[in-house]
Amino acid sequence: MKRLLVALVLALGTCSAWPQSAPLPLEHLLWSGRPIPFYGNPSSEESRQLIALVQGANLAERMASFTQSRLRLRHNLAIGFQECGTPNAFYKPANRAVVICTEFVKHVAGLMTERKEFFAQQSPQFLAQWLTSILWVVYLHELSHAVIDINQVAITGREEDVADQFAIWASLNYINDIGVAAFVPAIWYFKELASSQRLNELPPETLSHLLSDEHSLQGQRALNFACWVHGLSPEAARDLTRFVALSDARAQRCGAEYRAMDNGIRAQFRKALKQNR
Repeated sequence: MKRLLVALVLALGTCSAWPQSAPLPLEHLLWSGRPIPFYGNPSSEESRQLIALVQGANLAERMASFTQSRLRLRHNLAIGFQECGTPNAFYKPANRAVVICTEFVKHVAGLMTERKEFFAQQSPQFLAQWLTSILWVVYLHELSHAVIDINQVAITGREEDVADQFAIWASLNYINDIGVAAFVPAIWYFKELASSQRLNELPPETLSHLLSDEHSLQGQRALNFACWVHGLSPEAARDLTRFVALSDARAQRCGAEYRAMDNGIRAQFRKALKQNR
């Protein structure tokens, strides 16, 4: 665990310059919201150490810089890390804040520690990149909730599914901004969560509660992510689709799925996107 946490400071993405977007109506050019990074004041020593590590790595600042370079916001958005009492990440509309809990960082690091057969021989740089990549995709998911709320983006269907789509779309289209192919560790993460659920062994009440949740099942999320990557680049996603056991029937539809998702995001988020190629 300590090795994973210390390694956080070693892997961070860099931002690259993109061409200017096409002109928009004055109303949207006047949107003056800014992303504001923050770090909470934790009460526990463990959370203090985690905050110190992510702050030393400027992770909140990097996330804010990405948001500033890519999105227009009607209002300010706080982006940061704090102690929450539970492993979670969320967007809080009342405060217009995206929060990644220190407990969630610990949870991801702990899950990696449990998979010694894969991670034991990896370098600190690899471990840091893997961990921060998962945090990036989770951040992009919550950022989508924030943009939908702050900019009043019209959507249909479950917002959690839209947020998943936006997270993978952004990680594919802005990969230079976040430094890595973040969707690969994210797919691993959700597949690991799915393997621990054992749906066929759950009592009926627990299963009903899980199926009633607004999020897709963890296994579905891993499969969806792999499908969308496959839809953009079947060759690049070959190992991913095998890893999640994506069916051939679904794989044949992934190209159309990604194109529909790409068109939808560019249309519905058009006013927010500074670069809408």
